[in-house]
Amino acid sequence: MALVDGPAEYVPAYSNFVFTRRTLKHLAEKGEEGWRLLQLVSDILEFPDCILRETNNRIMYVKYFPGMARPHLVVIESEKIIVTAFLSKKKYLKNFEILWRTRSSLP
Repeated sequence: MALVDGPAEYVPAYSNFVFTRRTLKHLAEKGEEGWRLLQLVSDILEFPDCILRETNNRIMYVKYFPGMARPHLVVIESEKIIVTAFLSKKKYLKNFEILWRTRSSLP
């Protein structure tokens, strides 16, 4: 490990993920909601409340925003490709394996 002069550079967790044209198309088709989701993707990936695994090995990052009734999800496949983002119902999340969660995120 090499030593670097000066302060360490902060690299956000979401910088390792990529969008595809299909992902952007999915979000664009959602209109105004898709635009809001696109703006929130970095917050969801960097500060998730829980991380879930789907049966097809896709990973879902889940974030509960204050004042919002439904959780926001970002779906990842192949460890770095953002598939889509959407608002979910809480009961939908019960069908998936919990990989990680904050103490207060899920019952």
